[in-house]
Amino acid sequence: MTERRVEMPHVCFIRKPGDVIRCTEKPDHEGDHFDYLSGVTDSKGRRSGVRWPRRPGETQFD
Repeated sequence: MTERRVEMPHVCFIRKPGDVIRCTEKPDHEGDHFDYLSGVTDSKGRRSGVRWPRRPGETQFD
């Protein structure tokens, strides 16, 4: 089976190293990557999100 890749034009979508989560910031964001949909859910149903540093030479299709 051939791996298929789909461009996500409205999100950065860089994968966090060693994980399956991906950045949900806009494609041209500055600074760290952030996934708003991950993290621990608090008592009010909100998630904290997960942040990780940008690496040199990253591309959307990793």
